[in-house]
Amino acid sequence: MEGLPVSQILKRAAEKAGFSRTRYEENKVPTTISNIVLFVLFSDVRNSFNVSSLLLKRFREENKGSKYFILCSWPGNEALFPYVDEYWELNTEILKDTNHLRSIYNAADCFRNRHDVIIGSQRVLNTFFEEVLDGSVLESYWHNGFTSEFKGRYKNIKRFLPSISSSNVMGPGFNSKISMHDKKIFLYPAMYLQYWKNGKYQPQLISKKFWEALIGRFLDEGFLPVIYHNFYTHDVSPEFLDKCLYLNNLGLFEVLSAMRSTGCVLDVFTGISRLAIAARCPFVSLQERVAFNLIKDYEIDDLCGSGVPKEYLYIFPSICEEINKSLWNSNLLNAIISRVDALMADLNRDNWPSTLESYEIVPYETVRRLNRKKLGTKFIKIPKC
Repeated sequence: MEGLPVSQILKRAAEKAGFSRTRYEENKVPTTISNIVLFVLFSDVRNSFNVSSLLLKRFREENKGSKYFILCSWPGNEALFPYVDEYWELNTEILKDTNHLRSIYNAADCFRNRHDVIIGSQRVLNTFFEEVLDGSVLESYWHNGFTSEFKGRYKNIKRFLPSISSSNVMGPGFNSKISMHDKKIFLYPAMYLQYWKNGKYQPQLISKKFWEALIGRFLDEGFLPVIYHNFYTHDVSPEFLDKCLYLNNLGLFEVLSAMRSTGCVLDVFTGISRLAIAARCPFVSLQERVAFNLIKDYEIDDLCGSGVPKEYLYIFPSICEEINKSLWNSNLLNAIISRVDALMADLNRDNWPSTLESYEIVPYETVRRLNRKKLGTKFIKIPKC
């Protein structure tokens, strides 16, 4: 590799490791490899947001401020990380196999990813660069919330939120259909829901029939479902045709704009409500209360989602399984519609947080104190089979 320009080395390294260089400025590329640090991040959507908003920008500025910083991550996620010098995503050969991509996503473990593809890519990168990092370097600062080491090192918390574009980026067809409906709901019909097991989230395959029942109910109630399809979702378009508005394989730059324009996001055990916070968009989230408390999701709500209208419905995700189909209409779907209607009844867009990019100190004192007596468990009952 001696004698090659650094830009050529970057191109070759990306290709060998299975990445595509999707965002960079050639005139900012350094002249020596030793000035480059790569960070590999293939966590789930919840932890990708946490890293984007609360950890990586700070880490980069205060630990690697003199280095050219390259982030290797999911396709389309660069909107969460505009502050890195260069962004690489998995290349199109891997993207062609959605089953392969899903298996990589399901191998995410907090800030790490233990899939062979990601481990192999890191090994290749190590042959090109002196410094290749992954999410493990952040674990001393974050373990189900901020650690004492983070608070001791950084003294304060800085929160980053990206700029959100207007719905014009979605094109006239999107705006025209959105404007025709008073009630809209943003849905992400994931093939897997996140179950809390053995102290962490684990993916559980869920039937497409659940999403068909949920979307059908929203249609019956006069909503326009805005459906976000990607490699991790069921394709529900054959069942509903033009009754819904579909967003197919878009990057987060467009997805966040669509969320904000839709005006309400429903998170069904996927963590997509964290993207709603990034979009400063109201949301209703189905969540296990034990998980919510243990991973301190309330920290994220208070530090990053202050001013964002939100509602939680605390239930067990197993109620979404087909074996409990008899409970969907009589119990679960009624509860979801009720929460969404209650949230939307009081919405006033003039009071929503600004969509401008922000990076500012947020006092930890704003985080609510967890009162376990008040957070008593209220679950929808599921009969034994």
